[in-house]
Amino acid sequence: MLKKLNDWRFNNWSKSRRKGQLRYIVRSTFTISFAIVLGVLLFTNQSQWGEFLLELSRIGIINVCIWLIGELLWVGY
Repeated sequence: MLKKLNDWRFNNWSKSRRKGQLRYIVRSTFTISFAIVLGVLLFTNQSQWGEFLLELSRIGIINVCIWLIGELLWVGY
């Protein structure tokens, strides 16, 4: 069961990767950003939106950097 799930996840990841690196980065960044914004809206009393949005952009930049490092290590450069 676990092997089947891992195979499905790997195949899904490889399909996403074939569609292009930029699409993969943008999609994962928007997914994480949406989850963070939704979590803040639902579970906190956020009164300082400027500070929150600045932090959100930093998280997006960090996500892109970590993804690029991971891709470079995966490809083997």
